Amino acid sequence: MRNSKRLIVAALISGGCWAGTDYWYELNRPKSNNSGALKSIALLEDVDNEVQRKARGRTFWETVTRNQDLFAGENIRTLKASEARILFKSSGLVIDLEPDSEITIEENREGLALTFLKGNLFVKSQTFAGGARGPAAKKITLKTKNSEIDLAEADLSISETKTGDVSLDVFKGKAELKNKNGEKVILDSEKSGVISDEGKVKVTEEQFQIISPLPNQDVYIDVYKREPVAFQWKPLSEGYKVYLERGSSRSDLRRNQDVEAGGQSGELKASSKVAKYYWRLVAESTDPAKPTILSKTFPVRVVAKTPPTLVSPKNQDPYILSKDQPKLEFRWVADSKHESLFLEVAKDAGLRNKVIEQALPTNTDHMTFDLQAAGTYFWRITGYINIEGKKEAVSSQIWSFDLGINSKLVPPDLGSPLADQNFKYQDVKEKGIYFTWKSVPGITVYQLKVIDSQSKKTVVSQDVTALQYKAINIPPGEYKWSVASVNSENKKSRFATSRELKIQSLDPIQFARGDKPESFRYVTEKPYALVEYVAQPGLDYYQVRFADSQSGVKEAAWMDKQAGEPFKVPVPQDDRYYFQVGGFNLSGQQLSASAVKPIVVAQQPLLPAPDFSRGLASTIKANRRGAVKVEWEELKGAAEYKVVLKDQSGNIVAESQVKGTSHQFSKLKP
Repeated sequence: MRNSKRLIVAALISGGCWAGTDYWYELNRPKSNNSGALKSIALLEDVDNEVQRKARGRTFWETVTRNQDLFAGENIRTLKASEARILFKSSGLVIDLEPDSEITIEENREGLALTFLKGNLFVKSQTFAGGARGPAAKKITLKTKNSEIDLAEADLSISETKTGDVSLDVFKGKAELKNKNGEKVILDSEKSGVISDEGKVKVTEEQFQIISPLPNQDVYIDVYKREPVAFQWKPLSEGYKVYLERGSSRSDLRRNQDVEAGGQSGELKASSKVAKYYWRLVAESTDPAKPTILSKTFPVRVVAKTPPTLVSPKNQDPYILSKDQPKLEFRWVADSKHESLFLEVAKDAGLRNKVIEQALPTNTDHMTFDLQAAGTYFWRITGYINIEGKKEAVSSQIWSFDLGINSKLVPPDLGSPLADQNFKYQDVKEKGIYFTWKSVPGITVYQLKVIDSQSKKTVVSQDVTALQYKAINIPPGEYKWSVASVNSENKKSRFATSRELKIQSLDPIQFARGDKPESFRYVTEKPYALVEYVAQPGLDYYQVRFADSQSGVKEAAWMDKQAGEPFKVPVPQDDRYYFQVGGFNLSGQQLSASAVKPIVVAQQPLLPAPDFSRGLASTIKANRRGAVKVEWEELKGAAEYKVVLKDQSGNIVAESQVKGTSHQFSKLKP
């Protein structure tokens, strides 16, 4: 009772805590998520893995997804393997949050005020992002380390250093930085700064002027041609060698081996996989007195110049068109980066003798064209990608196809099975038989037929749209197979010259003790024979038949059904009988049979009844619990005894079969 009270009190406390937590959680949830009372100031334009936000006054973080609105007072953070892109609606400002970064977004009368808390971020200003400018544009500042940075006219990155300071690198334009004392510093692409906790800025002259690729720029490469990525900078003084360091994060930059260039050349090329990288250039002088020069660390995304993928007409395939409707469908797969597509079809591999030149819509993946003349045609599709404001062409491979007009309807060439090929039934049952054939130009439907060579019955008749068909449950036997072509008007060609195949029967079923005659002794009132056999793989069930002569077995009907267990076959009387076991599949087809086995059936002579024990009373009384114990003398040759208890009318009250020489009946009624 005491434990029950404790459980009830614990449950009440737990429920109260849960309800209070839930109420507090909902009370602190920003109204913007429910009623839309707050105005959205930004949009989570893109995410990679989980990104979270937390409203002002809240303790819990919640996951935020792509294209979800963001509101003033919210903290936005990325995790170790996630990134986010935030678009500010009023200005067009874009912020890329790198992994393990966090900012707060605020709004006041002057405009937007962002607070950098940790990590790394890249800002694409409203000027270069194409956002609003002029008197109507709101001011956007970023707060960090007791300083404010005007984000209006600069593309820049802000990074937390290992010492806890904040590094500020400007890539385009100018950034004005003002500390709490009102001191101002102007930074540009030639000057970078490190901001301390007190807001003091240490300005460094940039000796490495990077030209391309710019931060967060998509760099397109032709992966098929193994096109390298070109890294460019303003030439350095003589005596410097420039090396490339790359990695998946700012903290994991590794030097690329065998990739170097002279500092005066202004360019270094390196092969690259398609992925996002962080990179920087390192210049080392042959003069030990001169210092090593490090460039800024840039994020860059290497993107494949993916050409359109041709689908059909397939390369080097033949096609047949109707003379009345000589139309052929072209299919392709285009990349989402393709702003436009262009189809070329020609009579020569160099695509000089063109018969089709057609701009293709980007909202579909197929078009149909008329081709009046038979012959060999060559085709390709070119996609156009916008790279830094310029359209660059990326062409597919050139495919060819042979075109026929209104040709004679012919059957296909057969593939497999080969002529006179043999199969084991067990393999056919488990794996089936694959019938294959070659394509016929213009044909999309084929008719397969498999005929029993002896009965002439068709066991498979199937219309198939592929170039193969898997047949199952074909029983052992000899067969012929062939295929015909069916055109769009449902007209059928002649069947190809048929091929023969053979499915070998299963091994004969074996009796448990061989095929020799044997005797069986039954001990029941009615005679029966026990037929034991060995089950084998490939058979679903077994049946038995018998007759009083060996010649009569074939005329006898199959009876009973077992999955591998012995048969108990009732017989008319004691005599010699002839038995056979057959194996069948689920369709009822006989697949195997045993030999005919003679079995002599006779009743087992019964032993005499045993005598009761000499000490057993002639009248046995039950005890108070209704228990009566009966004992008898052991009988030689008996393995078990059957004990029966009857009432005065001769009705059986209880019975049991035991191995010993005594038995107790329990719970008997008067």
